[in-house]
Amino acid sequence: QTLPHGCVAGRRTTYVPLGGVAQKRPRISHKKTHTLTGNGGGVAMKYLLLSEKIQEKITLNYVGGFLKTIDFPQGLTEVQYNWFLKNVPHHEAHVAVFARSGNFQVYAVGVYTFEDFWEFYGYKVGKKERAKKLWESLTEVEQDRCMASIVMYKRYLAQNPNIAQCYPETYLSQKRWENEYR
Repeated sequence: QTLPHGCVAGRRTTYVPLGGVAQKRPRISHKKTHTLTGNGGGVAMKYLLLSEKIQEKITLNYVGGFLKTIDFPQGLTEVQYNWFLKNVPHHEAHVAVFARSGNFQVYAVGVYTFEDFWEFYGYKVGKKERAKKLWESLTEVEQDRCMASIVMYKRYLAQNPNIAQCYPETYLSQKRWENEYR
């Protein structure tokens, strides 16, 4: 079934900001990957949407709080596609309201680089290249959990001064972020 504006299912829809505000109507791209020009600064955030009605995930990518791209799965009907375009949160601040609608399970996944981890972990010793390879082998969800647990890990170390901080590659290879630090 042909989707609106000749869009091909499984492709990426790109939102172009106008004067700092995302357009209400998307520019549909026939390309598989499309990079947004402008509004490139700011924090990047990714949200995964899951639903019983749609078998695959839909990914919303935000940069600087504004919707940059949507990755649609194959097999969306025209009705599903139009509903989604009408209801998608164009600003990251509205994602929580969208999640409460009950139509989708929404999972936030930070978009972190190895350099983000290296700086935030703060203990710059050991084999950086090995740590980088370990980081890159993690899924986005694991990277997100790893980053989130560093604060608790550092607090644990501060409360237990006789315990040394792990080398970054040890922290990653032993999945220390899965430990419960109190």
